[in-house]
Amino acid sequence: MSKLVISRDKFIGILKAHSFYFKRQVASHQSWEGMVDGKRRLVSVDMNYKAYSGWLLNSMIRQSGLLK
Repeated sequence: MSKLVISRDKFIGILKAHSFYFKRQVASHQSWEGMVDGKRRLVSVDMNYKAYSGWLLNSMIRQSGLLK
């Protein structure tokens, strides 16, 4: 089984496509807010990486409420 890897720009593009918007940035973390299934979701995106995989990607997907 291969590991899922996604670039930072692609991940942010997916958030934008699902109507998430940039809320703020503190140090190297951006906060993106959106509505999924009638619930407000806040996703913390770590800008230190150019690509995400493993636990970090899974954590951001879980925060967003979107499906893989």
